[in-house]
Amino acid sequence: MKSFEIINHILDLPNFAKLKSFNETTSVLKSMLGRNLGGLIKFAYQKEQNSQIWLFIAVLSPLAMHELKHDSNIFLISSLLKKYCELNPTSKIKKPDQIRFFIPKTSGISKNPIFGLYDLPKISNLPKGEFENTAQDPQIYEAFETIRNVIKNANKRA
Repeated sequence: MKSFEIINHILDLPNFAKLKSFNETTSVLKSMLGRNLGGLIKFAYQKEQNSQIWLFIAVLSPLAMHELKHDSNIFLISSLLKKYCELNPTSKIKKPDQIRFFIPKTSGISKNPIFGLYDLPKISNLPKGEFENTAQDPQIYEAFETIRNVIKNANKRA
């Protein structure tokens, strides 16, 4: 048996219904939002309070929280979940009434005690400087080549 089969078998047990809902909410949000916005989410879960469904989304960093708190992204999340609920009525995910974002304590971000600055995690998908330079003007062509060299040198240091 493979590890994901074991995990799915465990999640199907009635004792782990909340964990299955938690896992489903996180995976649905990440897949529906795509790589850019979905990559900012660490995990998500739903909770019912005062007959309202609240969606809590844990983000990776303060910058991710700022990005996801835009009205357009909140509307996007709620409309995508509404459509998902309509298409999958047997799902445990419900249409949220409220959406809240937070940064978990184990977010992988540490605060530098000397300067008070955040040390953000390294970005894994750095540009490689591989692109076609089709500029006709020699000055613009040289500017693009300079940019290519800067990107390649930055990747060597990282």
